[in-house]
Amino acid sequence: MNRMYLFLLVVVMTSQIALAQQYKTVQQMSATFQIKNAGLNVDGKFSNVKVDAMIDEKNITKSTLSGIIKANSVSTGNAKRDDHIKNKAEFFDVAKYPNIEMKAVKISPTKFKDSYKIDWLITMKGISKKVSTDVLIAPQGGSVLLLAVFKLNRLDWKLGSKSATMSDEVMITLNCTLTK
Repeated sequence: MNRMYLFLLVVVMTSQIALAQQYKTVQQMSATFQIKNAGLNVDGKFSNVKVDAMIDEKNITKSTLSGIIKANSVSTGNAKRDDHIKNKAEFFDVAKYPNIEMKAVKISPTKFKDSYKIDWLITMKGISKKVSTDVLIAPQGGSVLLLAVFKLNRLDWKLGSKSATMSDEVMITLNCTLTK
């Protein structure tokens, strides 16, 4: 599998139901991204991702997912660039908008095993947009793997402006392992 990256997002799950087949303890979570800038791929990650989780293995469509990424935890391996995208009003403006939020509003099965279509509400910089993604939700022994790889248009959330050198599309990868 090619290297895929994430730019935002999170998977948190909450539920009132206490079934034996629920997964809600986060063992591992990563949120990475990749964007093309000046012809080169820029890889980044968020180190502060809050994930609470609940997956109902018997009926995944009843699961709930949401999460919060602290925007100031972005890292691209270049301190000057990181400072720019964290603090400038044209990008994350973390003083005014500290969180990136993602919440599943609908989970539907697809025709492929362990694959689900999730409709998300993603909020960045005070702008909320609905986004649909395919998500792998695969039980693996005593855990469940959640993997989402998708593209977002950064301009939809007013992250920067139209640019001849920077791609509008950002490849996002969310990877989470849950246990009971």
